[in-house]
Amino acid sequence: MIFEVEYHTVLNEKRKNKYDLNLLELVGKGNLRPPDTHIGNISYRLEKIEKLIDKYIIQNKQKMDK
Repeated sequence: MIFEVEYHTVLNEKRKNKYDLNLLELVGKGNLRPPDTHIGNISYRLEKIEKLIDKYIIQNKQKMDK
């Protein structure tokens, strides 16, 4: 699905942008895990690292409470 948007900036400059969107992404069924973009992949990996750190903290806290 392609959206073409025309607008004027606050400086009254005319702009035109095209957005090519995957229909599955629009309905929320096209998410790739891990994502296929560099930025998406970095975010995905950081999320996994955060979960591992949280798990490590919980495990160590349980050991210290014994």
